[in-house]
Amino acid sequence: MSQRITGFDLARAIAMLVMVLVNFKVAMLSGAGADSGFGLDLLDGRAAAVFVTLAGIGLSLLSAKARLLGSVAVQQQARRQVLRRAVFLFIVGLGFVTVWPADILHYYGVMLALASLLLFWRGSLLLSLALVVVLAFPFALWLGVDYNDGWHWPSLTYPEFWSWAGFWRNLWLNGFHPLLPWFSFLLLGLWLGRLNWQHKTVQWRLLVAGGGLVLLAEALARFCTDPQWSVWLGTTSPMPPLPLYVCSAMGSTLIWLVLAVKVASLYASHPLVQQLEHLGRLALTLYLTHILLGLGILEALGLLQQASLPLAVASACVYLMLFGLFSVWHRRHFHSGPLEWCLRKVAGATRSA
Repeated sequence: MSQRITGFDLARAIAMLVMVLVNFKVAMLSGAGADSGFGLDLLDGRAAAVFVTLAGIGLSLLSAKARLLGSVAVQQQARRQVLRRAVFLFIVGLGFVTVWPADILHYYGVMLALASLLLFWRGSLLLSLALVVVLAFPFALWLGVDYNDGWHWPSLTYPEFWSWAGFWRNLWLNGFHPLLPWFSFLLLGLWLGRLNWQHKTVQWRLLVAGGGLVLLAEALARFCTDPQWSVWLGTTSPMPPLPLYVCSAMGSTLIWLVLAVKVASLYASHPLVQQLEHLGRLALTLYLTHILLGLGILEALGLLQQASLPLAVASACVYLMLFGLFSVWHRRHFHSGPLEWCLRKVAGATRSA
């Protein structure tokens, strides 16, 4: 399992395309009805879950050799690689927050740092901890944590982010992707990365499990209307990320990953699939540039916050087409993007990781 599975690159590429659409919509409609738009908010919660789960899978693959060898020295080296990645992403993410308050990279950094301590845990312990993390969030709300604390919802901003108390509250409990419960997706990925994804039985079991989780979550969200239960279970909306959302998002993530691995296997030689797989290797570069360049240009043109939904979608599509052209050129000359290259250099990791 230490080799690269291209289906994960395909899954990451599709998730990135969805996230770009959602972020353009949020940025361009924040002052003109940001809650509208054919389910993009729902897709956003699912795409981000796929990213975090894939991060866990990547860590599992990165540490596979050390886990199998059982050498303390090799395991410590794997942990150092993960910690260096964590520091890099945390620093980049904190800088990026000043431009894009919904940044996910600084959350990634802390998640990776925590995951470095868990790389060699047994699979059953990882899943048990994931369950604890999921339930810890509604338990914190039950203890009296106010999810709205620190937020200015009309502008989707968090004015207290740079205060000490506000930063830690945002990080753990009520940010865009708080560790409780988002760290559970990374724990799921750590476990998934140990499976044999080329085995058809594994794929079918994950597909059935994913479908069952989605159906269970959606059914409970519609039929459990008792306020006493809704406090603990919530809905399948990503904010606040209560257990029904996590259950649904984990299920859709499993389906997403299995289908991507299957498509990548069946159509490995198809030019579109190969190009999308390469795009998946540019996810960090695309994530940063679609904000700095794409939305930056729109802001300079005065098109943010008061635009229409069709204009937001059209703008996102134009940017994705332009980045796609860059990706076609880039694939002819390079294996990974510039920021991905920096991340590997900082971590001291090999290409296959």
